[in-house]
Amino acid sequence: MTRTRKVEIALMSLAWLSLGAAFLGVVDTPRNYCGELPTPTGEAVVEAGLAIAFVATLVPVSIESFRGSGVRTTLAWLVIGALTFAVLAGLGVLEAHRTASWGCG
Repeated sequence: MTRTRKVEIALMSLAWLSLGAAFLGVVDTPRNYCGELPTPTGEAVVEAGLAIAFVATLVPVSIESFRGSGVRTTLAWLVIGALTFAVLAGLGVLEAHRTASWGCG
């Protein structure tokens, strides 16, 4: 296994760990929250987890797409990347739904 492949796998693992942390942050985000208070920890974890997951997915998929790999390998990385981006988008929508009820009143 080449060093590039090990880096790609490590970054994809980091992406899925970040998505797991973001999911826990979504679960921990309060439903009724007044925006004048400090940002809840769950919200900060979600935002950081989604950002890290996005970058950690984009890099290995881009490397594999532009590298001279076989069609199966490139297609497999694109499918894994698409699945990761779908989960990332789903968590973003879930977080937006949970914070839609925020208000002071």
